[in-house]
Amino acid sequence: MDINELKRNHRTTFGSTGKQYCFSAPGRTEIGGNHTDHNNGVVLAGSVNLDMVAVVSPNEDNIIRVKSLGFDKIDDVDVNVLVPQ
Repeated sequence: MDINELKRNHRTTFGSTGKQYCFSAPGRTEIGGNHTDHNNGVVLAGSVNLDMVAVVSPNEDNIIRVKSLGFDKIDDVDVNVLVPQ
C-alpha cells in the first residue's frame, strides 16, 4: 500500500481534514541475544526490508486513537491518564 492510500484511509477512518504527518521506522530482527540488551547485555541485530508506517494528525481531544490496517478495533489512549492501562 502506498503512502497516498494510507493517507486516504486515515482521512476515511478519522475524518481528518487538517494536516497529516507520515512516519516510518525500519524493521529489525535480533539474530542473537534477544532481550539481553534490557539487562546491559550484547545483541546482534540485523535490519529487514520491511518498515512500520504511521499516518498521524493532531486533534484537540488529548486522545490518541490507533487503527492498524487489517484490524477492526480502534484503541483509544487518553494522554491525561498517567497510570498503565
